[in-house]
Parts: sequence; structure tokens; C-alpha cells
Amino acid sequence: MQGAVKEERAEIDKPLKQRGSGRMSVAFDGKSSLTRYAVADKLRGATLLEVSIVTGRRHQIRAHLYSIGHPVLGDGLYGDAALQYKFPRLMLHSWRLRFTNIAGKTSSFEADPPEDFMGVLKALGRN
Repeated sequence: MQGAVKEERAEIDKPLKQRGSGRMSVAFDGKSSLTRYAVADKLRGATLLEVSIVTGRRHQIRAHLYSIGHPVLGDGLYGDAALQYKFPRLMLHSWRLRFTNIAGKTSSFEADPPEDFMGVLKALGRN
């Protein structure tokens, strides 16, 4: 995400509501939404976060990070338009998906970040 967050680990507990444009925004009359994050690495002008969502709202991670002043890099909808051309795509990668199905069985899947994602991290100073 863009910039540096104040806390190494935090929660964003803000209700989200869909606007006419399809964009989500924080709104007192929105649906409850909880996002947790932890800093994985501090980079040049950016921070790599490990994020988990407790609720599953549309654009939840993007809207919540934008709401605290740190949009996801490459986000043309929520981010700073002047910066987005520097990134090949939205710099969001789901490396682990874990859920419990209706029968109570937990499943977990992992996927390594693609080359373009790793290239951006390297350009921002990650070893």
C-alpha cells in the first residue's frame, strides 16, 4: 500500500456502503466491515501488509486502506490517479485463502505472488 502506516498491527472497523459508481465507501449506515493488518515489510514509499478480512465486503481491503489514507498501489478506483501509471496492475495478491465450509471442514489454499508483483516489490527495495 502507499505510504507508511502508524501501527505495526491494527484493525480497521468501519462500515462500508456501495455508492452508485460501484465504489464502496465508509458510511455510518453501511454494513459492518472488519479488516486486520500487520506490517510485513517497509519499502520505499510503500508498505507491504499481510491483511485478513473478518467480513467479506466488496472491495473491503481497498476501501478500508483508502479510508486510512493508504490506498493499494496500482488502484485506479481508490488510489491516487497520478501514481497509478507506475504500476502494472492493482498490487493486491491473495497468497492464502482459508475458509470453513457448511459441513465444518476447513480448507486452505496458497499461491505464490506472480512475477510482476515480485518485480514491483524488488523495485521498491524488498530483497
